[in-house]
Amino acid sequence: MTTETKLADCPFCGDQPLIYTPPILLGDDDADVDWLQVVCGCMASGPRFPFRDHNRKSENYISVRSKAIAAWNQRTAKTYADGLEQLHNAAFVLSYFLRESGFLENDKHRVAYERLVAAIRAIAREMCDEK
Repeated sequence: MTTETKLADCPFCGDQPLIYTPPILLGDDDADVDWLQVVCGCMASGPRFPFRDHNRKSENYISVRSKAIAAWNQRTAKTYADGLEQLHNAAFVLSYFLRESGFLENDKHRVAYERLVAAIRAIAREMCDEK
């Protein structure tokens, strides 16, 4: 019996992530391909790994699970760059919808938004400093 590699803590929040596999869609003939992914409560996630065998003791599932754990544990500078890009894109989309909705016309909402933007910038700077 092999020992499974332990998941590293989340590099963004420090919490312990989980292996996530979405529920199988019962009665759906097209649901023969499933996937798993390492995810954290802070919304950080690793890449998705598809698999076909829903038996969690099968060699295929164990192999795919090991690949997902390895991908999560072996973060690279590219992963941080991708994270920064995703953070920037999310902030841009949020800004657009808040402006379009009129949400920022309220002074309290605008102050909260400005604090959020400052926090996002601080996170991005911190991520750059770590690498």
